[in-house]
Amino acid sequence: MQLWRTFFQPSALLLTLALLPTFAVSVQAQRAIDKIRPALVRRMQAAAAVMRQEGAPRPLHRIIVGLKPSLTTLPSDSRPRIRALQEAVFNAPIQGTLKVRHRYQTLHGFSAEADGVAIGDLAKQDAVEAIYLMPVFRASAIESHPLTATDEVHRAGFTGKGITIAVIDDGIDHDHLVFGRLRDWPNAKILDGYDFADDDDDPRIDCNEQDHGTAVAGVAAGDGLSVTGTAPDATLVFLKVERSADCGQGIYRGDVVGALEWVLRHHLEYNIKVVSMSFGFGAFDNADICDTDPDIPRPYVEAIDQLDAAGITIFAASGNEGLCTQIEYPACMSKVISVGSVFDDDIDPQTYCISSATCEAGTAGSCGENRQVCSHGQPEADLVPCYVNSAGILDILAPADCARTASVQRGTTESCFRGTSFATPFAAGVAATLLEAIDGSLDPSIMKRMLTSTGVQVLDARNTLLKPRIHTYAALHALLDEVTPCPDCPRHTGNLTHPGTMVLPAPPFRSPAGLHQGWVLGTMGTDVNLYLLQKWFGVWQIVAGATSSTAIESIRFNGQAGEYVWAVQLHRGSGAYDFWFMQP
Repeated sequence: MQLWRTFFQPSALLLTLALLPTFAVSVQAQRAIDKIRPALVRRMQAAAAVMRQEGAPRPLHRIIVGLKPSLTTLPSDSRPRIRALQEAVFNAPIQGTLKVRHRYQTLHGFSAEADGVAIGDLAKQDAVEAIYLMPVFRASAIESHPLTATDEVHRAGFTGKGITIAVIDDGIDHDHLVFGRLRDWPNAKILDGYDFADDDDDPRIDCNEQDHGTAVAGVAAGDGLSVTGTAPDATLVFLKVERSADCGQGIYRGDVVGALEWVLRHHLEYNIKVVSMSFGFGAFDNADICDTDPDIPRPYVEAIDQLDAAGITIFAASGNEGLCTQIEYPACMSKVISVGSVFDDDIDPQTYCISSATCEAGTAGSCGENRQVCSHGQPEADLVPCYVNSAGILDILAPADCARTASVQRGTTESCFRGTSFATPFAAGVAATLLEAIDGSLDPSIMKRMLTSTGVQVLDARNTLLKPRIHTYAALHALLDEVTPCPDCPRHTGNLTHPGTMVLPAPPFRSPAGLHQGWVLGTMGTDVNLYLLQKWFGVWQIVAGATSSTAIESIRFNGQAGEYVWAVQLHRGSGAYDFWFMQP
């Protein structure tokens, strides 16, 4: 929905006050000025200087307007209350030019393009809490499955089935072979999406150079052309935030708040459980400051809070500037899991361009103003690359450098996708596989604890910080031990001491026709098998088995009416086991 309002009578007094805040002003006018956040004031001042020097027309600024959530005279249901607040603002006298881009339905605010005159009039309204410059993000672009034991989780049967990941990025090549080459849009792999940069319902790429989002999506959920995502059977929704005018530049001017709200509005429809954002801006070393920064739009924080409350886990890239004590926004937020990266294998020497604000010693080479070269002569698995933004608030590390994923420009695959842009969807896909194992519902704080508490501790030599690198199998094992794959099923426990031993964790039972489900969780390091047997003419016969060479097995089997029994067999190691089953 777009709303244009253009008037040509200048609101000169307030505009002057907003652009020259040192002028003596009334209390009422000062309150209005204070609503315009510092980053937007600086942008307006710069625009005013250009207008004075060059006689240029008033530019439009991309803004997010936060509305006061505390007005109690409006309806109690949030959507009508928010709509009534928006209508009150739109119906008030506004001079200048205001173009409404997105009216948020569940967040207190809206996004727009407006000149300084309209911004001044917006600030005068009681319903307006604050006016923010819309953040501009930059893409964080710069043998992972065995390293993280993700392949073992896939062998155990968990590949993200039934879970949808929301990717917010520059665009998607929807019919790429890595996603099954499904020509229709939307399709069975990429279920839906929206373009929040060009304001239409088509998030597909505008040019071949717009390839970051396709590569990101392939890391999380690709399954084709020798690419296997961390959740190859997960589905996707895609929210595009790079304009066609910026095609392939990695500059995201789109309404990210609108994209997050889209996820909120559609998460039940598509079973969206995970959000992946491989972009950021700024530098923060404290989550509390990050959550309350005056230049961060209130609706942004509100969206993150609502997604977290809805049980949706959010991942964001820490950034690739080589900072040793700071990470980017939104990764720095307390309810977002921030992701840095490690090398996934021993590879050839690597060189990168990073910020000169790094603590990393520079090497020979030129990268431009305020940039420097950093390099690794002998990169090895679990080494933190020198480009990674790190800090005490960084949550996890995941593999990158080098990764094979989807490539738009070649129509096939990218052999070396790197950076925290890779690590972030890697972690998002891991989360999807874990969620599949417990039927899709988990508090994001528990997901964060599972990934951090079971990770392999890796030392970042630049700042001597130890950070956990994702270990997918260990996280899954810990999750099943705490949450259980079937909360309504009784837990049966026992011990297996000799390889080859087979036990019946529960007695035989008669069952009607229907779905049988069973899960076994052995001690870490053991290899257990799970079988379902049915009696035929007095003889027990195996009708389903799971033998993946791991301590975690599960079975889903649609069977006829009859007599059944479950069996657990130890193949390697020794230790305790837990077993759950559900009969039709």
